[in-house]
Amino acid sequence: MENRITNLLLPLIVVVLGFWLFQGYMNPKKDKQTSRREQPKTITFVGDGAKELAHVVNVSKKEFYTHVVGDMGQPGFKLVFTTQGGSLISARLLDVYKKAGLSQEDKEDEDNLYEIVDSFPNSEEYFYLSFKQKVLLPRSLVWDGSQNNGKGRAIQLSTVFWERVVDGGLAPDEGVRYRLTLSNGLIWEKDYLFQKGSREIQLRIRLRNTKGLEHEYKHLKYNLYGAQGLPYLEEDRTGMLPPSAFAAINRDGEIDSPVALNPDGKPEKLTQKLVDLGGQDSLAYAGSSTRFFTCILRPTESSATAVETVSMVKLPAYKSGETPAYSTASPVLTIRHPFPRPVEGKKETVSELSFDIYLGPKERAYFADKPELEAYVDVLNNDLQSPCFCTPPGVTLFAKALLKLLSLFHGIFGNWGISIIMLTILVRSAMLPLNLKQQKSMRIFQAKNAKLKPQLDAIKEKYKKNKEKMNKAVMEFQREHKLFPPLMGCLPLFLTMPIFFGLFTMLRASYELRHQPAFLWIQDLSQPDHAIHLGITNLPLFGNGLEYLNILPIVMMLLWVLSAFSAPLPEDPQQRSMQKMMRFMPLMMGIFLYSYASGLALYMCVSALWTVIEQRIIKAKYGTLAAGTSPM
Repeated sequence: MENRITNLLLPLIVVVLGFWLFQGYMNPKKDKQTSRREQPKTITFVGDGAKELAHVVNVSKKEFYTHVVGDMGQPGFKLVFTTQGGSLISARLLDVYKKAGLSQEDKEDEDNLYEIVDSFPNSEEYFYLSFKQKVLLPRSLVWDGSQNNGKGRAIQLSTVFWERVVDGGLAPDEGVRYRLTLSNGLIWEKDYLFQKGSREIQLRIRLRNTKGLEHEYKHLKYNLYGAQGLPYLEEDRTGMLPPSAFAAINRDGEIDSPVALNPDGKPEKLTQKLVDLGGQDSLAYAGSSTRFFTCILRPTESSATAVETVSMVKLPAYKSGETPAYSTASPVLTIRHPFPRPVEGKKETVSELSFDIYLGPKERAYFADKPELEAYVDVLNNDLQSPCFCTPPGVTLFAKALLKLLSLFHGIFGNWGISIIMLTILVRSAMLPLNLKQQKSMRIFQAKNAKLKPQLDAIKEKYKKNKEKMNKAVMEFQREHKLFPPLMGCLPLFLTMPIFFGLFTMLRASYELRHQPAFLWIQDLSQPDHAIHLGITNLPLFGNGLEYLNILPIVMMLLWVLSAFSAPLPEDPQQRSMQKMMRFMPLMMGIFLYSYASGLALYMCVSALWTVIEQRIIKAKYGTLAAGTSPM
């Protein structure tokens, strides 16, 4: 037995040992000092400076620069740039404010301006900068000779310090220029160009070849990040639009609807691909959005084909629970930047890519006045998509139509709260004739049902011991006497659902309602009405929702309960029990909708009040509907 085991194991050991020695011979161990990172083999330049690594020249320190574009109260920005990556770290809108109800004096205070681009916590560590670049190919494009004991190491364009060009750069009212000079004669430049009274910025990324260098690649590849700090405020979270990143493709001159993704709050898969461009397709635009604000990057015509892919990155990045859950997203454009090859007779060659950037609110009136922004309307229309998978078809069409009606009423009354009330009355008035006809048909059916009830009861008594025969006999009797509820009994409900979801979708996504007062204590239709501060937090079901007393949801619950208790209970014990339970559903719905926007709550209150009044009118006109009669 022992010999058998030895005879089996010995050849196996010899084979494994021989394979290991062979592998070691074919793949000798590399010395640590010749690691891939320290070898400049990924950089191949031919010409002057070919033996010189692409070190950064005159590495500056981290500095910030503030630039104001425009006048207070008008479209424009207060921008803060940094030499780190030549990037933008903060942008405040000069005519949009943090909260509603500010006095004119408060509106002139820069601290009250809305910061549409902001740094995340730990931004020093994670480099959350807007419009930064991260080199993909070749990875060792830029070196810092002061690192790694003087031997140098590859560094990223996003982390190295660029120089803000003052002399010989752009005029202050024209824009801001950052420059990164490499020792091999390559010079990166990044221009931010402005226009007073506008929400648009143009970004130009330029690569200059000043020493006639040749490169083994036709293109340099890098990632260009969009705005990485669009705030996603706590008050925008409850049932409202989640943040998203999106991209739209241009196919043969026609722009597709944008593809959008929402960050899921999970640490896995920090990036997800949005679109992959190939063939004849090119990028129309890409960007990121929160409930009311967006940043859109559109490559100019000559730069559109330079974009290879667009992905979404979830921010802020997760690391051992030190950062909050993902609160927003950013687009990441993979760029193929043409290498400026030397041209005979020219001392310098240049290649440049440029992007038009919209940075501001999703304000339809502003977009309507700018023909160049017409392509972005689909970004706004995306917000009018069905809020959940269970919604009926046609919600988006209803939402668009209702938004136009709401804007029409605002043009007449000049108050968004009154406009919501008028819109609700218009919608319910349009449905009133149909509802009255349905109620009349129900009373006719009720009278016929009462007349034939003794015969129907006799059939049930005759076959009470055989349910199958009883059901068959009842069906034949109902068919003979046409004893069926009116088919249009459910029609008002089916019409109401898409209108309700359309209003819900439209009201939660309309920037026009942000900071707009209605009357009395309702000072912001995009937020809960916040009548009285209670200071109650961490309550079951409500969470922090009871920090304020919201009166509109309470009024809405009372009206719903009044309407529910006005309807007679069915005679059938099972249906009666179910109806009793349904009477308390408004209370649950009220809790669920307690922290929703007051614009939506106002619509629901007016609609519930209309229902109560309508019930009284129908009762006076047609009498009370008998208990147990159902419109279904």
